[in-house]
Amino acid sequence: MKKNLFTLLTLLFAMMLHAQTPEAQFTAENFTVEAGETIEVEIGLDNTVTFKGFQLSVTLPSCLSFVKYREWNDDDEEWVESYGKLTTRAKSDHVVTSADAPLEGNKLTFAAYSPTNKTFKNTTGAILTFQVMAAENATSSDYLVTLNNMVISDSDDNPIYNDEFSVTVTLTGGVPTAVEDVKASADSTPVYDVLGRKVKHSTKGLYIQNGKVIYK
Repeated sequence: MKKNLFTLLTLLFAMMLHAQTPEAQFTAENFTVEAGETIEVEIGLDNTVTFKGFQLSVTLPSCLSFVKYREWNDDDEEWVESYGKLTTRAKSDHVVTSADAPLEGNKLTFAAYSPTNKTFKNTTGAILTFQVMAAENATSSDYLVTLNNMVISDSDDNPIYNDEFSVTVTLTGGVPTAVEDVKASADSTPVYDVLGRKVKHSTKGLYIQNGKVIYK
């Protein structure tokens, strides 16, 4: 009896877990960027069903900006610019579109589809890439990149919705934070002993720095 009850509870838990997991789920990883640097960001998609299109919105912090790709088109013999690129999971006629410029709030929405209703390849891995550039005068810190407004269209045109989530971007090489600035300022301020003599390498004892008596 107890064994049967345990088996039943296990099955119910597995069914609940499966019901809560979307059949197609966007993924993204935390990343690091240096002030003034441009890097490529990948958006992944794990799916247990075939799909032929998707949409998602990406909101960047104010210290980051979207950067367009610029590639030469041999057929039209001209340069083509776009904010997003599909990966090798796309088939020949899959396209990705977005607005000509980010919306207010540093937000950009990408939409991918096939005019002939072809499905994407594989069941995991990167599906979309875009480029971001960090401002040279940005403050070194951690920021959030938010993904929302996400929906995947399966092969039967059924929508699969994803919940909003965020990833962390660590910005380095920028303007120090207030705490770092104060610490650097304190470390560079001259130190004197109690007799008023400037010291470079202090041992334990009382000293004067910035007009205050300190203990090191």
